[in-house]
Amino acid sequence: MPARQVIQAGIEALTRNEYKDIIVESLKHCIKNKGLVLNAWIIMSNHVHLIGSAKIQFTISNILRDFKKFTSKKIFKAIKENPNESRRDWMVYMFERAGKRNSNNKDFQFWQQDNHPIELSNPAMIKQKLDYLHENPVRPPLAQVFRRITCVYLSLPVCDWVSIKYFFAELNFH
Repeated sequence: MPARQVIQAGIEALTRNEYKDIIVESLKHCIKNKGLVLNAWIIMSNHVHLIGSAKIQFTISNILRDFKKFTSKKIFKAIKENPNESRRDWMVYMFERAGKRNSNNKDFQFWQQDNHPIELSNPAMIKQKLDYLHENPVRPPLAQVFRRITCVYLSLPVCDWVSIKYFFAELNFH
């Protein structure tokens, strides 16, 4: 299952490492406690791509719901409390405005409501989606702002010259 989690109105809220760290810690928590099997992932400035599945007795929809609920609260709070966030007032306003327009929210909306899941039913589809994740940050027009983007794949060495961490899990095709 690849799924794309998009931030409300395409706001580039994941440009600071402290916000990305919240995503990473939440993914680790979901792996350890919520039954997430994560094969590959990438954090872009305004969205997150995940390729994974749920262990038996867990559902991917519940995992994504909990992930989005936790990260939205934590990142929104971090933005509000960050005195170095130059776009703080604007982002808080945009997230609160989106929340008021959606009856599913109380105070704000960070993530868009929907997910974009796609079932990966064969090795060719898996390879295509992995290639997409790997190439996503260097496609135009992103190539011009490549140094501003941090792509994160789970817990393997950093290539400092491009601020990228790589991870390619071994996939089972049973």
